[in-house]
Amino acid sequence: MSYKLINIGLIYYPSVRVIAYFNVFEKLGLVPSEIILMKGEIPHIEEIRKEDKKYDYSNTFFNVDLDIKKYFKNAGTKIFTIDGTGINDVSVKHALKKCRNKYFIFSGGGTLDGDFFNMDKEFIHVHPGLLPSFRGSTCFYYSLLADYSLASTGFIMEKKIDTGKILDYSRFRLNYKIAQSENFYMDYILDPYIRAVTLKKILLTFITYGEFHPKPQLHTDKPSYYVMHPILRCITMQKINKNYNRNSARGIIEI
Repeated sequence: MSYKLINIGLIYYPSVRVIAYFNVFEKLGLVPSEIILMKGEIPHIEEIRKEDKKYDYSNTFFNVDLDIKKYFKNAGTKIFTIDGTGINDVSVKHALKKCRNKYFIFSGGGTLDGDFFNMDKEFIHVHPGLLPSFRGSTCFYYSLLADYSLASTGFIMEKKIDTGKILDYSRFRLNYKIAQSENFYMDYILDPYIRAVTLKKILLTFITYGEFHPKPQLHTDKPSYYVMHPILRCITMQKINKNYNRNSARGIIEI
C-alpha cells in the first residue's frame, strides 16, 4: 500500500498512544511528512501484547502490534532521530527548528515548557476529556466517576494546560466489563483509543480543507484535576462494571 505524505509533523514519544495514532494514519493512507523520533522503548509493550492476545484489543480497538517504525520508514517521511528521552530535551527543540511543518502532533511525554511556544509551530494535543469541563490529568477516570461520561478533545496547545483553541471532539458511551486480569485496559487501551478517534477527525479536516479553524474554549471556573488516587480508580472501574449491559453493544461507542 502507498501512503500520502501530509504536511503535519509528529513528535514520536514511545508510548501505546503513538501506536494508536499511527493506526489512524495507516487507515487513512497517510503518514506525517516529518517525524521527530525520540529515544526509548514503549513501556509494558510485551505485557500489553500478551493481554491483547487474550482480550483481542487489536480487532476491537486498535492494532497493538502495528510495526510503526517500519511503516513510516517505508513511507518517505523525513525522520529526525534524536537521543533525547524527555519531551523538553534540547534535542527535541533543535530538531523542531529544522522542520518545515507548522503543525506537530504531540504524542505525550510530559508538559511542554515555554520554549515551545516561542517557535513558529503549533502543537496538536488530544486530551482524554471534554474541554473545558474536565482539564488536567486522568480526566477520563474523573468524568466516568462523576457522571459516567467519556470524551476526548483535540486542541492547539498553549502555555496554560488544556486551555488552547479547540479543533474537534468526540463523545462516547462505554459499555464494557473489565476482567480482573485486564490490567492495561484503562490506561493503555481505552485512553489512547478515545484520543485516536478525535485525531482521525482532525486529520480528515486538514486533508479536506488544508487548514484549521479552531474555536476558543468557553470560560470555566472549574479547577483542573490531578492524577487520580488508586482507590478512586478502583471505584471508577467498579462503576464501569456495574453499568455494563450485556444486552447492548459492547465496547467504546461514539455518540
